[in-house]
Amino acid sequence: MTQLLEQAFAAASALSQPEQDAIAHEILQKIKSRKISRKALLKMPLESRRQILAKQAEQMLEHYQQNTEWKELGAGDILEYDRETK
Repeated sequence: MTQLLEQAFAAASALSQPEQDAIAHEILQKIKSRKISRKALLKMPLESRRQILAKQAEQMLEHYQQNTEWKELGAGDILEYDRETK
């Protein structure tokens, strides 16, 4: 384990259990969702690509179900403008 990682663990141990769990969850998500370049993805077998995309879709579904802020973005007044046609 690197010295930086050891320092991070020591700092995290001073946090509450829910805070530690949130950090651990975030770290695991980052490790699991390491980015693959588009070219590398296209070179993979079709079944592997489908598995990766399905996993990403599940993560996005979870994200949007937990974070409802995106719903508020489209909840404004609908404005109609009259345009003059020439």
